Amino acid sequence: MRTDLPDVACSGASLLAMHVRSYVEELTASLNAFSHSALASVVDVLERARKDQRGIFIIGNGGSAATASHMACDLAKGTVDQRNPELCDSGR
Repeated sequence: MRTDLPDVACSGASLLAMHVRSYVEELTASLNAFSHSALASVVDVLERARKDQRGIFIIGNGGSAATASHMACDLAKGTVDQRNPELCDSGR
């Protein structure tokens, strides 16, 4: 239960404003904590794999499988050679 919200009756507009303010504060904290160097390391690994023509396996179970599939498709966007089209197949 959230304890940062006042225990008073508020109008819908002020509740929305409080929610938006709280969301922006949490998003700002997350972005401030984001490690740009960690992301750069991941990009380096992916670029090396592409350069060396190596495979990248992204796996998950349950809901994480959907996230893994989505990430694989995002990575594959714009990489299909129209002369030899191949789509990623999660059943392989």
